[in-house]
Amino acid sequence: MQISASQLAKKVDPGTGAADKINPQHQFSLRSNYDLSEKLQFNVWLRYTSDISYYQIPGYVTMDTKLVFKPAKDIELFVVGQNLFSQNHREFVADIVPSAAAFISRGIYAGAQWRF
Repeated sequence: MQISASQLAKKVDPGTGAADKINPQHQFSLRSNYDLSEKLQFNVWLRYTSDISYYQIPGYVTMDTKLVFKPAKDIELFVVGQNLFSQNHREFVADIVPSAAAFISRGIYAGAQWRF
């Protein structure tokens, strides 16, 4: 299990004056990976991000899950659920080039992986 949290300190550069407005004030993350058996894994990632007032992005709580079945040493079959608490939420993608907030939609998909 992995737990992390952060809080933005209000030490703002006088030249820009906006560090506390362009970053979330609080972030929390809880990640856990379970080996249910030798062939079955279940992973959960729960996270909270407070609002980013400058970009008018509201805070959100979201959860992603992944169920993995390994029928053989080099084969994985999986089902993933992303953003399970809401149909979508906005996130800001920090970049060198200014960009707009992205909408992250709920998604459920399946896949297979073969390693050789």
